[in-house]
Amino acid sequence: MTEKKVNSKEEWLTPAEVAAQFHVSPITVRNWANSGKLKTTVTPGGHRRFNKQSVKEFAVARNATGDGKPQTKLKILIVDDDSEVAELLATLIRLHIPHAEYLFAVDGFEAGFETNSHKPDIIFMDIHMPGMSGSTACELIKQNSATKHIPVIGITGYASSAEKEKMMQAGTLCILRKPFDLKQLYPAIDNAIRYN
Repeated sequence: MTEKKVNSKEEWLTPAEVAAQFHVSPITVRNWANSGKLKTTVTPGGHRRFNKQSVKEFAVARNATGDGKPQTKLKILIVDDDSEVAELLATLIRLHIPHAEYLFAVDGFEAGFETNSHKPDIIFMDIHMPGMSGSTACELIKQNSATKHIPVIGITGYASSAEKEKMMQAGTLCILRKPFDLKQLYPAIDNAIRYN
């Protein structure tokens, strides 16, 4: 992080303004700054500010348009046999990524169909489902050359350590517990976007 006096002649943006341009939360912007991906300056009062030109360069590097808006909508597939849980998860994700497109599946078979048909950018996969388990569905997705690149995040309300291990071995990035903790959910989404 660069600590220097903010030059009033340059154009500066607040973390909230940068977050609005990229359609992410201010937490994501803070993570970008902390990791050195997005240059930031600290005012004498201790507030982060972002040079407008640096933000434009960052947008180009992230394959976004000049105003920071993504060129394509993120497609998110939520696989859960409990529709209320699936809708809640979609609502929570919308707070972090307002302009995503959502697909839903209730079991592993439908998940495979939706994945092959629509090629989502991120998949949230419940471990326990009727018919086909989440780990089996994940294995099939990862064995398919057309879909193996898609990041899968496991979700569960209850699962043994053996079931979680099987899900991780199937290729998931991580496993999140229900009810969802936003401090874990949002970094998991950001990580999946980087993975993709």
